[in-house]
Amino acid sequence: MRNPNLSDLVGLEMIEAATRTIYIIDNGRLVSLSGLDNLTSVPSLLVTQNPALTDIAALGSLDTVVQRLSITDNTSLPSCQAWDIAGQIEPGTATLEVRGNYPGGTCN
Repeated sequence: MRNPNLSDLVGLEMIEAATRTIYIIDNGRLVSLSGLDNLTSVPSLLVTQNPALTDIAALGSLDTVVQRLSITDNTSLPSCQAWDIAGQIEPGTATLEVRGNYPGGTCN
């Protein structure tokens, strides 16, 4: 996705398992991943360069990433949120990449 007007992912709530890589890239107004709340597995997920993104709690159900999970260069996203999501992925199943996110912020 590269959409400068995209502000949410509402309408994707029914997706539980993706069969292809999900790219959430370069969406200047996207503030959260609400809409992906039921996603549990995906081959790869790349969340990068979304400068307004502050909340990825919607990925709380995600536990299986087969190839790659990349949460990078989201300058408003607290790094601890990205690490929390990376930590819930089944160990040894994916390449995990977390960098370039906001070093401050708080997490639950």
